[in-house]
Amino acid sequence: LALVGKGLPAHTEAVARLHRGALALRFAEPDLALADLARAQRLATDLGLAELRAQVTYQEAGHATLRGEWDLAEKHAEDAFALQQRTSLWGANWCRLVQRMTVRWGQGRLDEVAAELVEETVGEFAGLRPVALLALAE
Repeated sequence: LALVGKGLPAHTEAVARLHRGALALRFAEPDLALADLARAQRLATDLGLAELRAQVTYQEAGHATLRGEWDLAEKHAEDAFALQQRTSLWGANWCRLVQRMTVRWGQGRLDEVAAELVEETVGEFAGLRPVALLALAE
């Protein structure tokens, strides 16, 4: 990000801001996370790239989740899923499932997605097994 304004492509800046925003949340710097998300949102809108808009929207879903705004989190997650499905990026369904699990967990409705999570661990989403196990344990 030190290269912003010195030749760094806008797409690269947006991705860097999304990564730093996630780290900022991890290190309890929510204002920095929100500032980076806002800048990434503007860049994603200006650039019009579905891949970038999907990543921004997933991060919006994460922020809504942290605030306990379950309906908004689910809306953002579904919007991001729809955007990502139009791209060549891997993992749209994986992201959707993890976000749905998180929302349902927060709503006390985890049982609604447990079976789907377990089913998806059989194929290409073996990485979902810990999430599915958590859903079953809950």
